[in-house]
Amino acid sequence: MTEALIQDRCAIFISDLPNGLSRDKITRLHLAHGLAEPVDFQLLHHSPDSQANCAVFRYADAAAAERALEVLSGLPVEYNGKYWPLRVQPAGIKINPAPIQMPRQVELTKDAIIHVAQVPSEWSAEELRQLHQSLVIEEFQNVKIMPSSDGGITRHAYLQYRTAAAAWSAVKRLSGNLVHVSGGVRQLAAELSAPETQVSGPEPERYLNGNKPRPQAPQGPGAPVAPGPGGPGGSRVPKEKARSAFEPGPNHDPFTLYLSDMPSDFSKQDLDRLHDHLNLRKPKSIKVVFLRLKKGKSSAILRYETTEQAKEALTMLHDRVLLVNEHSGEEQHPRAQYAKRRASDAMYQEEEGSHAGSDHEEEAMYSLPSVYLAELPVNITDNGVRHILQEVGANLEDLVTITFLQQKNKGSHICCLLRYHNLETAEAVANLLHGFRVYHPDDRTRPVRAKVAKHAKNFNPVCTDVYLGEIPNTWTAASVHKFLHQAGVDRGAVQSVKLLSQRPGRGIGVILHVVSAQAADRILEQLSGQELLVRGKSRPLKVRLADAPRERDAEPEERTFPPRQAPAQPPRVIRLQ
Repeated sequence: MTEALIQDRCAIFISDLPNGLSRDKITRLHLAHGLAEPVDFQLLHHSPDSQANCAVFRYADAAAAERALEVLSGLPVEYNGKYWPLRVQPAGIKINPAPIQMPRQVELTKDAIIHVAQVPSEWSAEELRQLHQSLVIEEFQNVKIMPSSDGGITRHAYLQYRTAAAAWSAVKRLSGNLVHVSGGVRQLAAELSAPETQVSGPEPERYLNGNKPRPQAPQGPGAPVAPGPGGPGGSRVPKEKARSAFEPGPNHDPFTLYLSDMPSDFSKQDLDRLHDHLNLRKPKSIKVVFLRLKKGKSSAILRYETTEQAKEALTMLHDRVLLVNEHSGEEQHPRAQYAKRRASDAMYQEEEGSHAGSDHEEEAMYSLPSVYLAELPVNITDNGVRHILQEVGANLEDLVTITFLQQKNKGSHICCLLRYHNLETAEAVANLLHGFRVYHPDDRTRPVRAKVAKHAKNFNPVCTDVYLGEIPNTWTAASVHKFLHQAGVDRGAVQSVKLLSQRPGRGIGVILHVVSAQAADRILEQLSGQELLVRGKSRPLKVRLADAPRERDAEPEERTFPPRQAPAQPPRVIRLQ
């Protein structure tokens, strides 16, 4: 016997509300977001020791309740210096109905359930429901999120809908939707995934639990006869041959490997020594990724010169190496696989003679015009940014990707970049967003700041300055030159070193004036993946091309000034005696 919910369309149920919630705070919360004030609310206290309560808000009509459900879902609230998102759902009464006899044959077409890949691993069913609300996808019923198969970065999920038309509409709207994953961008891939024929009543639930129903043989006088196990082709022939684990797929970069489940203290130098121990060619570049959700583990992205070197390293590194975490003493088995291409790179066709993972593919993404968006709530997500764009009337189809700037996180607010295909669209979106007021967890509304971001690739494609970030405050220019020498940078390639002003509680920035663009590219490769010891902790060095000064489109016109006239009389000086 299962529980059912009789929904009240004029009321919503909110959990994780802080203690001490009053009528005045509820009124200010609704006014800040332009919501209709509830006609009644009831607090449901769990216990005196509980830090969060629940409440039921009742509105005058169903439209006001639906609007409040959309806006308040996932809204971050503050309690004792900590933030957590509100959980909102339609209010109702749970009952235990009599068991319903399912029909013997329930038609479940291939439009009833869809399969979605590239889902961020930290997402839950609630985030998927919020994504459906932001994309206005209706008739969503159930979801089953499967375990990760790429080291905890992404997962895949099975989504069930009430009707076939709703599922087919969800496939079209979810496919290609960009999400933020571990500091990068991925593209959701949705497809129809269900049995090919009719199944019995309990089969849909079994399918959502990860077990695909077994298709039945067609019935009828004209149905073809399936060959036996010993016949030609077997019981079922797959459409395409299974791909080997050591062969890259169409969405993978054959030059790049992703190494997961490494100890958190494993550095670039340790990876170089590991390659020497296994008699492998060292990769062209190494980037160590520190996972925020798994403090005891880290990952790395290894890019090689040729596909043969990458394949040889894959066969040696995948589940054949045992590493020991020095802090926890835990034995860890790193897993290697081909890295997936970024979703944004799929929009740009590869030129003839080029290969995946080349530098021009990365520059194609970063050269897009961007909108710099500041003063956002600290706990805002991709869906929250899209919701703001919908509020100001911006077209979500023009948005290429959303990139959060972790180095701009000041504790109380966060910043991000919105990338677009052309500068005109970016300027229009910046004008719409600038000054839009957003509710923050401290119960205040603040205007966001939006402007077209400046980037070295936009204004100066031959930039010869390199920016180094998070340098220790005690370093001098001589310390920077010593570090560059240890990293293998040619002394003659750097003309001068400029130390930027210090920021309280953070490291300083350094500008390297380099002799040429080619030398700047070499320095970027040599310094990528380097680590510094800051306050006793190892941190990755931040390195990128520096922002170039604005170019002048035309020389300024000569200005003529009138001749200076001598003063008629010198000013009088009065002295007091």
